[in-house]
Amino acid sequence: PVDPAPVANLNPSSPTPGAAATMSSGGFTPGETVTATLFSDPVSLGTAVANSGGTVTFSFTLPATLAAGAHRVELQGQTSGVVVVAPFEVAATPVAVTTPTTTATVAPASTGTLPATGAGTTRLAEMGVVVLALGAALATAARRRSGPVSAGK
Repeated sequence: PVDPAPVANLNPSSPTPGAAATMSSGGFTPGETVTATLFSDPVSLGTAVANSGGTVTFSFTLPATLAAGAHRVELQGQTSGVVVVAPFEVAATPVAVTTPTTTATVAPASTGTLPATGAGTTRLAEMGVVVLALGAALATAARRRSGPVSAGK
């Protein structure tokens, strides 16, 4: 009988960049050194020694810069040559979309009067009256000084 191919268990099965993950598999020679490598760009995840049952477990953190797409972790026994592969997919990071908001100002109900706009004119009118009164006083004073005007001289 042929031994079944070893099965890799990757947890979580769809890890995200920067996430912690664990991978375990059997089928290795007890006591052998097993190397773990992350592909698509090879990144060494280290080595571990298979236990007396030929099982090895790796705990690692995926690179935070891991691109979206298909990747795999390979375990390779240094003595037995056994290779176990755990493929996984990194989903694209969703892009946050912000929608601009607008605020409308609602005018209060009409009260029957017009709103005050512009500068006040009361002060200007008061100054105009003062200037007219001053002008009239100066004109009267000037006539008194010059004396009466005679018609036939």
